[in-house]
Amino acid sequence: MIVLFRALFILYDLIMRNLSLIILISLFPLVLYAQEHRFSSVDTAGFSAFSVQDLFGGLSLAENLAYYEYITQGEEQSIAYRFGKTVKGKQALSKRKAEVNDGFGSTCPPGVCYWYYMAIKKDATVMPITSYGLLPRMVPRARSLHDALFYLQHHNISGSLSYPHQELPLVGKYKKIEDGHLLVVNRRTSDCPVTYTDLLLHISDKGVITRCDEHITETSDICY
Repeated sequence: MIVLFRALFILYDLIMRNLSLIILISLFPLVLYAQEHRFSSVDTAGFSAFSVQDLFGGLSLAENLAYYEYITQGEEQSIAYRFGKTVKGKQALSKRKAEVNDGFGSTCPPGVCYWYYMAIKKDATVMPITSYGLLPRMVPRARSLHDALFYLQHHNISGSLSYPHQELPLVGKYKKIEDGHLLVVNRRTSDCPVTYTDLLLHISDKGVITRCDEHITETSDICY
């Protein structure tokens, strides 16, 4: 009996000395699961699904904007979208387009190509829009879902960015809040290796984008 009690005491002492290690080992699989599935635990209650095909058709454009072109530039120049009808400023617009040598992202990674906008105000002033800071000249504030997605399309999430594609709908979930929109979308977040990630983003009324949470969904061996 004494031998049995001594053995039990030794076992009890061993367990108590290593209790913290035992707890850590037992919780380790749960920690890994939480890391791998962190995004799925985000509370999306009150979010609505969206599928936006015509991004440009729903924008809250600047009141002084009369016309703009969405232009892709590679080996050749192409006008992907036009808004408005105007005869004022067209000649000046053509001249300014010939001077543009940079813009947003890449329409053909890893090739050298980019996209941008050329706009004409009602007073015939021509405005090249080639950087994120110039977007308010077209869409002053992100009032609607379309506006928020417009700013998102120009945000530097990956090196080559994304670009408005009229044949590919923008899909995800969103929620309108007091100071902007919350969006849940899947985006390419790395060009090398090519990586896709579920993102929870806050887009403020002023177009400021904050990454609130994320979860990698796909990684390949391809590099752009």
